[in-house]
Amino acid sequence: MKRRSAYIIRIAFSAAIGGFLLGFDGSVISGALPFYKLVFGLSEGSILLGFSVSCIIWGAIFGNLIAGQLSDRYGRKKALYISAILFACTGLICALSNNIWVFIFGRIVGGVGVGIAILVAPVYIAEIAPAKSRGSLVSFNQLLIVIGLSAAYFSNYFILKAVKDPLLNWRWMLGVESFPAILYLIAIFFIPESPRWLIMQGNEEKGLTILKKVDGEHHAQSEYTEIKKSIGTKTDKNLFKLIRELFSGKMKKVLIIGFGLGILQQFSGINAILYYAPMVFESAGGGRNAAFLQAVILGIVFVIMTIVSMFLIDRVGRKPLLYTGVTMMALSLSVTGFLFRENGNIPIHSTAVLFSILGFIAGFSISLGPVMWAMFAEIFPNKLRGFAISVVGASNAIASFLVATFFPYQLTTFGKSATYFIYAFLMFFCLWFIKRFVVETRGKSLEQIESELIKV
Repeated sequence: MKRRSAYIIRIAFSAAIGGFLLGFDGSVISGALPFYKLVFGLSEGSILLGFSVSCIIWGAIFGNLIAGQLSDRYGRKKALYISAILFACTGLICALSNNIWVFIFGRIVGGVGVGIAILVAPVYIAEIAPAKSRGSLVSFNQLLIVIGLSAAYFSNYFILKAVKDPLLNWRWMLGVESFPAILYLIAIFFIPESPRWLIMQGNEEKGLTILKKVDGEHHAQSEYTEIKKSIGTKTDKNLFKLIRELFSGKMKKVLIIGFGLGILQQFSGINAILYYAPMVFESAGGGRNAAFLQAVILGIVFVIMTIVSMFLIDRVGRKPLLYTGVTMMALSLSVTGFLFRENGNIPIHSTAVLFSILGFIAGFSISLGPVMWAMFAEIFPNKLRGFAISVVGASNAIASFLVATFFPYQLTTFGKSATYFIYAFLMFFCLWFIKRFVVETRGKSLEQIESELIKV
């Protein structure tokens, strides 16, 4: 039993290293931004500056859209290989760029890797994990994401101290990503393919062997029977037929949950806060070094609370975590809005802003962060999972792009106070959505969830 547990933890951790890279790739830009904007001559409130940050999401949208087809046709493991190669390339391209357009191209390349990894890794883990520990194992991906973003804040802070030349320090900040990307490529080599994907491809013996290795003989046999029943006939790879089946009436409830959580997760403003963290803290009255250090503290809280969510998600369930975390987010955003309202959008004390944003991060870390990805990997049927998660994942990426691109514009046009109040209102709306539509999936097999959510 202990050997099986160690084996599945190693597999989940290896697959989730892609989460580390996408977290690093997403937040490293916050430290590089003040320097490359001067090198490339970008003004503070320009759309091009916002696009240079958020263009990664254009790549992610494309990566989302091809992730399902790649993973369904060639396997979950090969799709993760591709993402690792793209992560290795983005660091080098951005670090060596000599103009803003080469820089943007490098960010988009990394975005494609993000789009593939962020969808395929949780699907892979969900398809190989035992039902009783699926939530916490899928949450490995979210844990590695926040460790990655925290590592980027630490890396930026220490590079800022070590490399004083503003023409070079941002290049080092972006270039170091290539090293963990190579380690990820090596780690993927040593994990098995998804047993559900193998069974869907007709490679039943190999799929059953992997199921036995991760969940024991008895559970493997019953799970194999459920998988065969849920798959039925061989999956049709015709794109138009997949679209028609995904958007059929029987999928209505699943799609409402998927699109709702995907869009509302980003309409919390999470990526705007992460991408622009030092800028936000500096605008709250602290100096640049203090702002970078506060971003490091933000990353530490993110990691700690994500670990807490991993212990709770399979114990208390998905919905209780969503209720608790989203309430924290809504209240924290409201407090932040009031703080910036005190004195012409400059708060009385920057420490108060730090604590209110940390409250928001803590709430996100136990709710919309890990729970959304766990449910994405759980709610779709076996035959459509790869394609379906590409579609709802793309909606998440589009929402992320809109928020990250227009955040600087929102701050300068509406003011900081109004901007945070808008996000607070959306989180209060999210609480209603959770109560009205989200279902509990704790402790159920993927096939049980499918039979409950999808009415033939």
